[in-house]
Amino acid sequence: MNGIEKRIKPLVDILNEVEFISTFSSCEGHFDSADIDKQEANIKFDVKKDKENDFEDLAALILSETAPYWVEAKVEMLKRLYVLPDEKELRKNYEIIIRPFEENITPREKRRYTDEAINRVISAVKGYLNVH
Repeated sequence: MNGIEKRIKPLVDILNEVEFISTFSSCEGHFDSADIDKQEANIKFDVKKDKENDFEDLAALILSETAPYWVEAKVEMLKRLYVLPDEKELRKNYEIIIRPFEENITPREKRRYTDEAINRVISAVKGYLNVH
């Protein structure tokens, strides 16, 4: 698929407004798929090296504002560390994962809960940008 999927695009756009974040991959989630790995929304991104503490403030805000809704969809943050072949430099990137909490609900309910969680993350990022 070319471009950014429409349900995740507003979150990708607002994350790219944060001066120290640069997104490079996203998926809105595909809940009619039999592949469980596709039944989540996610955004992968880099954070400027000298801004990791600022990112942790943003991550804490996102996670604290979405935690009360885990019964519907959970929002998680991952930090990935890796070294490329023929290199010695430790690299890192990050990922926001949004997945329905309950597996035994309809694809339509999974989509709704995920979309609502995406909107909560957008709201948290907007709040961060208004203060910073």
